[in-house]
Amino acid sequence: MDTLERIRQEALSPRKTDDGRPCLGIVVPPSPFTVPEGWEFVLRRPFEGVSYIATVLHNAGYRIKIIDVRWIADPVNAALEGTLEGVDVLGIATYEDSFLFLEEFLSRVKQKHPGMLTILGGSLVTSVPQIVMENTRADIAVLGEGELTVLELMDRITKDKIGPIEEVPGLCYKNNSGGIIFNQRRPQMQNLNSLPTMNFSLWPEVHEKPRIKEIFFSHSRGCYRDCSFCYRTTPRLSLKSIDKFRNELRELKGKHQFEFIYFVDLTFAIDKERAIKICEVLKEFNIRWSCMCRAENLNKEILTKMKEAGCQIILYGFESLDQDILDKAHKGISPAEIRMMVGLTQEAGIQVGGLFILGLPGETPGSLNKVLEFINDTGSACRVKYLSAIPGTEIYRLAVEKGIIKNEVQHLRWLSKERGQSDDEFINFTDLPDQELRRICKEINSNYIKGPRVYEDWF
Repeated sequence: MDTLERIRQEALSPRKTDDGRPCLGIVVPPSPFTVPEGWEFVLRRPFEGVSYIATVLHNAGYRIKIIDVRWIADPVNAALEGTLEGVDVLGIATYEDSFLFLEEFLSRVKQKHPGMLTILGGSLVTSVPQIVMENTRADIAVLGEGELTVLELMDRITKDKIGPIEEVPGLCYKNNSGGIIFNQRRPQMQNLNSLPTMNFSLWPEVHEKPRIKEIFFSHSRGCYRDCSFCYRTTPRLSLKSIDKFRNELRELKGKHQFEFIYFVDLTFAIDKERAIKICEVLKEFNIRWSCMCRAENLNKEILTKMKEAGCQIILYGFESLDQDILDKAHKGISPAEIRMMVGLTQEAGIQVGGLFILGLPGETPGSLNKVLEFINDTGSACRVKYLSAIPGTEIYRLAVEKGIIKNEVQHLRWLSKERGQSDDEFINFTDLPDQELRRICKEINSNYIKGPRVYEDWF
């Protein structure tokens, strides 16, 4: 039986938890980025990636302990306290702003528990594995999509070993002399139907109080575009069937009585036919939701159906209103399409959340003024952040080649501090003075309209 088929079968009939198997602790690190008003729930709701990994292993009989320190004032010490009891193997999720946490936390873990096996997974270690592994005390990294790889890895480090980790695709690890070894790459799953429904109850807060007002959810992975500033752990587009989508929502609704979905698909409306079918499913649940879309694959009919299905806000990745900048970023859209889509969305009664990036290659005073004029003309709720050279992206490679990034490790540390506010330190990829970019950033963010969820309580 191959691993994907095993996951499918164990989703249908989970194994009993086996106390003889090692307990995997999964640490969810903090982010330094400021959460805009109306989106506070993202700090406390179960993430998809960790939820899927935990569910797959739990269904296979492994003990799981999630240590979530996203909102903790002293996350390193809180995570250390969470690993002291009952954890045999330690996994840590990594994101582009996690490096400082990884450095300190892994160092202190190894001081207290020198024999504990540590495993990294997620976007940061997948994008620059050599750098992360060489500069932290991690033992193993899961690269790319993690469900299959983690399950095969855990099977090989239990007391009933079934083979060496050298045979597990999708891993890199340190050998006895500290060298970094890369196994064969693991292809991305194209059919997501074998994945289990996420078991949110594995998260401590949900286990104590099952109701979750907001959930993260998706019907796809990856994207069909390749924007210069965007890194994707799962680059290719893969899908759930409509029936799978419906069945998962029905199960989660029954368990958690959620009332809002934040769809984390990189583009919700992949094509018109699929978008309409998804909206038909969502109407069955009488909920509200938000999603991310590109300024394409949408029209008046689809937007009307999205509104009828409960869509409250669409987050559009506009990035710029200058065609030259959009072309250099490989966006595949035009300013005319952006303006048209804003009008259609507003006519449908859906709030527009426009997302812009300041400082893309080609930025000029004229391109910045176009953004300000657009916001004033449309009255849309827009957010802006400075261009970050995220590891694994074309922008990052260019910055290294041109010497804008002089030290990659220092850059990862810097990414762990950047908060995207108007007066924060940033890397200027343009010929414009810093103060001009700061002025525009402040002016755009002054027009911000709060997000879709008013803070009441965490659960």
